[in-house]
Amino acid sequence: MKKLEISLLGPVAVHYDGQEIKDFASRKALALLVYLAGQDRPVPRDFLTNLLWPQHEESRGLANLSVALSSLRKHFGEFISADRHTIGLIDQEGLHIDAQRFARKSQEILAQKGELKRRAAEELAAVLALYRGDFLEGFKLRDALEFETWALTEQERLRGLALEAGGLLS
Repeated sequence: MKKLEISLLGPVAVHYDGQEIKDFASRKALALLVYLAGQDRPVPRDFLTNLLWPQHEESRGLANLSVALSSLRKHFGEFISADRHTIGLIDQEGLHIDAQRFARKSQEILAQKGELKRRAAEELAAVLALYRGDFLEGFKLRDALEFETWALTEQERLRGLALEAGGLLS
């Protein structure tokens, strides 16, 4: 089974079958992958177009989206789900996204009421190790304000979880 690892905590990194992928067709193609990795369901194409190419007319934005999507499919098509209306990542065994795992596991542990048990504390310490830095550290898109707003919101949410979890361990 193929394996796709997307690291969004700290500097963005993408590994496919153990090899780091750096040759994305464009920064926007990587931004598309990053955004899809941060979602738990497929995203409408028109939303993605407005998110990543807000300055273009719809037809031009959709064409740019198709080019970016095509480049992602060349690398790891079995992880991409796309139809006429939506695009998403297929949640399967080989897909690993550090930010999603960090958020899910830390929320599960933090939701436990009462004193943090030893096993839960060990799990929480392991989950905190996933937090290599801020969400999308150093990754910017100059001409996509909505993308930047989303990234900042996620950064603040995940940083808050890390601080809360770290506070329980101290």
